[in-house]
Amino acid sequence: MNLFARVIRLHRSRHQAASSEALRAKPIAYIAAKEEDPAIEAALDREQLVDLMNRRRVDKRLRRALRWSKQAKRITAADALRFFPSPETRTALRRALRDKSLDVRLSAASSLIEINAAPPLGELLRTVAFHGRCAPARLEPILRHYCEQQPSAVVAAARQKSLHPLIRAKAVETLAATGNGCHVAAIERLVAAPEADLRAAVLRAFGKHASPKSREAVALSLRDENWFVRATAADTAGRLGLYELVPQIVPLVDDEQWWVRFRASEALEKLDTVGRQALRKITKTGSIRQRRQAALTLSKRLVA
Repeated sequence: MNLFARVIRLHRSRHQAASSEALRAKPIAYIAAKEEDPAIEAALDREQLVDLMNRRRVDKRLRRALRWSKQAKRITAADALRFFPSPETRTALRRALRDKSLDVRLSAASSLIEINAAPPLGELLRTVAFHGRCAPARLEPILRHYCEQQPSAVVAAARQKSLHPLIRAKAVETLAATGNGCHVAAIERLVAAPEADLRAAVLRAFGKHASPKSREAVALSLRDENWFVRATAADTAGRLGLYELVPQIVPLVDDEQWWVRFRASEALEKLDTVGRQALRKITKTGSIRQRRQAALTLSKRLVA
């Protein structure tokens, strides 16, 4: 077994001597935190195993591996150190937030959160996404943790202009996913942000939690210069049942971008009689492109 194997596989013997021998031969670097493993249960319980590894100074070897080993071992070491909280471990993990590998930085951030030693969210996000790289989808567990423990920090991150727009957009998305409309209200001003990804994220949040300013923001966004924002605005109008915006959605069925045409026609179909009447009218009086898109949407409804 590799020194840094992800899952422990010990002999099934319950004798301490057998387990100690396995540890002497191949020291354990990682304990499966969430999934039970029969091999672990057959050897020692987790507390005994961690205590045994502490006595063998596995934490010291992990900290050294986190700094000097190859990437795969640095990732495993960063994950494993959450089981060995100490001032030295906190220092090592915070240093790892500056690692050249994004995977190492994300693992170190997760471990710091686990041992309640994470820096403020804004600082954490800046370090995780440095070197001009970011992976907003992979930040979701971190953002979700802060949403549960400190939602104001996620709101502040969404507003923080120094962060990458995609990370700010992910913060908005995470806030909307909490089901708390107050969080969406706190970031509704970002619908006018200069970054298209951020504008679109706020519109999607409006689709889940409408606010008093939703209608006005969606109406303005239907004329946005960015096609993706226009498409998102049309989709949000359909989700919110903004019937009064039908006249503004109709021209988008003739947009240059197919995705905008698709979202606009789908939004009209969602807007019940008013929207479907507009689609039927388009099939008779619209441009060739409009007629084709409207007919396709109406035919899908008939088939369904």
